Amino acid sequence: MSLKSNDAIKKIQALALLPGGWNYGEGIAPPDSLVKKATDLISWAFRNPDGAPNDCEVFPGTEGEILVVFYYGSETLEVELTRKNNIIGESGD
Repeated sequence: MSLKSNDAIKKIQALALLPGGWNYGEGIAPPDSLVKKATDLISWAFRNPDGAPNDCEVFPGTEGEILVVFYYGSETLEVELTRKNNIIGESGD
């Protein structure tokens, strides 16, 4: 795993420690099961033999979701993991 993936995984793990109301009185931490899915996704992406991302960023959502943004050169892939076990993806440049 790359240093970038390790940094992203550490950030995801920190999201689990967000206090209730972390965003101006709103916002909950993601559940442990979602944190695990997000860390697994990042680990897989950076080991992907078809092309690992150049970088990625991680953002919390106020309803406990996790947004992971992968960067592939000038293109991006956004993956949102929700508490309802939905995975929403979007790509663009």
